[in-house]
Amino acid sequence: MRRKVAYPRHLLSALPMSFSNLPLFAAALLSMSACNDRPVRVPDPASECEAGAFQELVGQANAPGILTPIAAPVRVIRPGQAVTLDYRPDRTNIELDTLGFITRIWCG
Repeated sequence: MRRKVAYPRHLLSALPMSFSNLPLFAAALLSMSACNDRPVRVPDPASECEAGAFQELVGQANAPGILTPIAAPVRVIRPGQAVTLDYRPDRTNIELDTLGFITRIWCG
């Protein structure tokens, strides 16, 4: 003999009474997931930084005036320095080592 289990009424009201509306619910859920109000960002090649043109500076000391030919914005990153993680395709990042030599140049 099976014993009847009594569930609290608030749990029973959350359960669907029939599964006939399941396809409708699934369609509504899928259509809502397609809603995205953020515009798709297409990178503009003209706004990219020119890090590739300055790769010959890697290994050189960061002397005053060495970064003059690089168009703004430029971010010089020293060891242990906190930096933001925002991506800016027009910004040139220059990473230095502890002695002040350029170790890496990239866009972002």
